[in-house]
Amino acid sequence: MIVTFDEAKDKIRSKLINEGARTLAYDDAESLFDNVFEGDSLAEIAGEKKIRLQSTDFFKADGTVNGIEKHEEFASVAFGLSDMEISDIHDFGDGYYILQVIEKKAAKI
Repeated sequence: MIVTFDEAKDKIRSKLINEGARTLAYDDAESLFDNVFEGDSLAEIAGEKKIRLQSTDFFKADGTVNGIEKHEEFASVAFGLSDMEISDIHDFGDGYYILQVIEKKAAKI
């Protein structure tokens, strides 16, 4: 099937806008990561750069993490970090994330 430019231009424009936005978001995440890696506080740098900082409640390794599209992958990365350790940049399907574990609770029966 052949599509004319006029028929395809809205899809092309939308795709270019989405790709541009993802590139800008990744650049912001990379800048934040670089500053945190140099020893600055994640919360302070996020505030200065007007990047949204999101906290979670405690969650299980195999549980749902509210607001995260790929919550299993998110939990896997989080549980692989030590207290106060900063993760690399991750894409969990709905944006880029840098994780920092503030506190862990031991499992109880």
